[in-house]
Amino acid sequence: LEFEQAAYLRDKKIAIERVSEKQKVSNVSENNIDVIIVTLGGGLTYEEPSNQQYTSTLELINYAFDNYSYKTLNKSNSIYKTIRVENATEETKNLKILVKSEITAFVDNNTSEITPKVELKEKILAPIKKGQIIGKITYNILDTEYSSNLIAECDVEISKSEIYTFWACMSILVIFLIIKILLKKRKKKIY
Repeated sequence: LEFEQAAYLRDKKIAIERVSEKQKVSNVSENNIDVIIVTLGGGLTYEEPSNQQYTSTLELINYAFDNYSYKTLNKSNSIYKTIRVENATEETKNLKILVKSEITAFVDNNTSEITPKVELKEKILAPIKKGQIIGKITYNILDTEYSSNLIAECDVEISKSEIYTFWACMSILVIFLIIKILLKKRKKKIY
């Protein structure tokens, strides 16, 4: 490509390169967005800077920067929501679920609300370790997926009453089995 002309738009330099007499490639960067415009047809001359090709390039660049941008949808370690963990201690039962990694997406500025798809584990029970993956959050924007894991903000301890209930049930089961075995042996001796 042969460098042909530079123009300024939005205080940014636009490099315009000639591919052929009627084909030009222009590029400009702003706010981490690179825009490349290819124009076909029309002439671009130094004497007539407002010609069709030059004007079309500027219109397309303005359109791109006015209508699209990068947007932070979730910051790293931001709270997605708080849930109640049923078998947890009173102190740790309210668990904040965090978005692990920042989600930044290239979006249409005219989109009012972007709703994520959230997948949480079906049954969230104690014990839970800080940073443990609880689920996933995904945004589908302009046919591109942006996602992050959802993690536990802190440790969640299992309730002592849950442990006691478990061992009480196990004890009753063992006693029941012992009685059943003894009754079977007793019936065999009678016959």
